[in-house]
Amino acid sequence: MKSKKINRILMLLENSTYPQDFRVRNEATSLTTSGFFVIVICPMKMGQKWNERINNVQVYRYPPPPLSAGFFGYIIEYGYSLITASLFSLLVLFRHGFDVIHAHNPPDLFVLIAVCYKIIGKQFVFDQHDLSPEMYYARFGGQGSRLVYKSLLMFERLSCKIADHVITTNDSYKRLGIERNYLTESSVTVVRNGPILDELPTLNYVSKEKNGKTALCYVGDMGFHDGVDYLLRSLHCMIKKYSRNDFFCTLVGDGDAYKSLRVLAEELQILDHLIFTGWIEHNEVSQYLMGADICVAPRTLEQLQ
Repeated sequence: MKSKKINRILMLLENSTYPQDFRVRNEATSLTTSGFFVIVICPMKMGQKWNERINNVQVYRYPPPPLSAGFFGYIIEYGYSLITASLFSLLVLFRHGFDVIHAHNPPDLFVLIAVCYKIIGKQFVFDQHDLSPEMYYARFGGQGSRLVYKSLLMFERLSCKIADHVITTNDSYKRLGIERNYLTESSVTVVRNGPILDELPTLNYVSKEKNGKTALCYVGDMGFHDGVDYLLRSLHCMIKKYSRNDFFCTLVGDGDAYKSLRVLAEELQILDHLIFTGWIEHNEVSQYLMGADICVAPRTLEQLQ
């Protein structure tokens, strides 16, 4: 890429913000370290500036979409984000210029922006964090509309077809991209998520709640499709059915399902065994990882694993 003097990367992010999205931040930091100029367009969280430079990454944030629930809520959210990101991309084009659009899903709708810019010679990288069609069914308990599912498949396939290169998070997604979207081995690359080892503390962090108990830990998003409700029900089973009280579980993160998960934990009467931290700074996360005896990933096979 650098031999063609392609050195300005525009990243589009919708379902999180920057620098809170760990994967996007790692990719942006790696690119800037390699000499690229990275611009990120994403939603704004309370207290954040609309325009700032973070570790040489230029960030533009737009006001979040209006809160709404259900299927039509997603239409409003994604429609608003698509229009707003398009307008911000024009700002970036005239203020900084860019050579590559690097779109992070979900949603897969950013391909509609990429198509317009490919006409004037820009390249497009599709970074597939999740499988949007499967995520849709998981979000609605397998009861979603077949038409919506087919539409999501269409946008996923279009994203893969239009992309100059595709990035996925694991080998399973790569295989599916090759089988379902007719990608070639050379057109898709796996870039995994993981902690930066140099940033992990050298000494184990010991929680005051441990007190001889086994420490479980979940770190990640708490959306309705992330399976954290399965984790809570499993812990309830351990306590009630198997009379296990020799553990506690720390849940690190936030998301759309956060409030309902706390309600579920109260209904299951397992709050005494849980610690909900909410969203915390990245440098604090490693403490919980180092202090855990077991880290859990509660998504089922049907929930995109």
